[in-house]
Amino acid sequence: MQKPIHKISIFRQSLTGQVHYKTRASILQYVLTIGLLSIILLSGFVGWIYYVVQIKKIQKTEIEGQKMVQELMLFLPNEIEIPLGEKQMLSDSIGLGTALEIEHRFHGIFNWYGINGIVNKKAYHKSAFYGDVSPNPSMSLMIPNNGRTLYLAGRAELSGTVYTSGGGIRSSAMGGTNSSFSSKQIGQLNIKKSEAKLPQIAADLKQHLHNLIDDRLWSPQEFTQEQGSVVHSFSKPLKIIEFNEFKSLAAIQYIGNVWIRSTFPIEIQASAVLKDVLITAPKITIEEGFTGQFQAIASKSIHVEKNCFLQYPSVLWVKELDSISSTSEGPKIFIGSDSNVLGYVGYEQNNPSENPPAPDLYIEDRAQVYGQVYVMGNTELKGAIQGSLYSEDIVAFHQGILYKNHLFNGKILIDQRVSEFVDFRWENSRKQKIMQWLY
Repeated sequence: MQKPIHKISIFRQSLTGQVHYKTRASILQYVLTIGLLSIILLSGFVGWIYYVVQIKKIQKTEIEGQKMVQELMLFLPNEIEIPLGEKQMLSDSIGLGTALEIEHRFHGIFNWYGINGIVNKKAYHKSAFYGDVSPNPSMSLMIPNNGRTLYLAGRAELSGTVYTSGGGIRSSAMGGTNSSFSSKQIGQLNIKKSEAKLPQIAADLKQHLHNLIDDRLWSPQEFTQEQGSVVHSFSKPLKIIEFNEFKSLAAIQYIGNVWIRSTFPIEIQASAVLKDVLITAPKITIEEGFTGQFQAIASKSIHVEKNCFLQYPSVLWVKELDSISSTSEGPKIFIGSDSNVLGYVGYEQNNPSENPPAPDLYIEDRAQVYGQVYVMGNTELKGAIQGSLYSEDIVAFHQGILYKNHLFNGKILIDQRVSEFVDFRWENSRKQKIMQWLY
């Protein structure tokens, strides 16, 4: 019996050894697997950290680039001279290893500057409208020195600085209506003697306006006669839409870097959606109840019906062509009651020496303009201008009689204009600042 027992003992020892060996191998394999997984996980974590750091670095670079481009835009027109209609390259101008292309042109009456560049292989665009910093921020009224007294009648009011002739300002009981603006209030005005002529609009702006409304000078750019809505970024070239017949804009949308032009009248209905676009035509009519923001530039007349709201910065501008003589058909610009215009209103005569007594700009009672008004002719103001008025003369019709140099019931209050407001482009412009950021 000893031999079998001995064999069993030997077999048991052998089996135990094998188990111990396999156990040690399994443990080693487990340790190696855990180690390998740890290395993989650690490598992945390190890679993820590197990826996050790189992404944040790229994002930081992009943010820095955008911030520096925006800062460049703030002082661009005052520090870098770029001829109108031209582009200029600035190599590595923001210190991020990128070159920027800067462009300068007009969009309607506004100075437009745009910057295009590539930061970290990503295209970047920024643009804005610019206006002049006002040389007379406290000025409410300027009339050239015509040697006559300016009279205030009815509910007329003025504030701030007033430039008028040596005749000064007095109250008037025009048509038997006593003025509510007292001599004491007149004494509180800062009255200064004006020059013989109104200040001049920049010559390049005047020429640009002429080019916009004279179809004989329209450049042979590609244009479309499409009827559908258009949304067009200022990062893209100007889109021109041309109509060759009377056009009523209704239930349609035009937004962005778009010029709508026509040699026939254009009517804008309340259902139209307009933002930042430029519209030129001989006559432009804005129907009752319209709300929007655009530039209307005409060669004959602009008529704004009642209850319209033109958001800032909107433009109503009539520039007569040399081939068109002034007529007395009615005001060149009419703004109906309860309408509000936030921006700029202007009228340029083709022959200032021929100035008929009828008003060229008529602002009805309860209508208001918040901004800047420039009239090479006569203004009849029954409503209010919250800002400044430059006009050859102020007239008033009352009971069938025309009164020259009379402000009757109208109000011109410069202290109501917001401080961020800027002027349009004057001759010998000194300093500009951003009027509106674009897209």
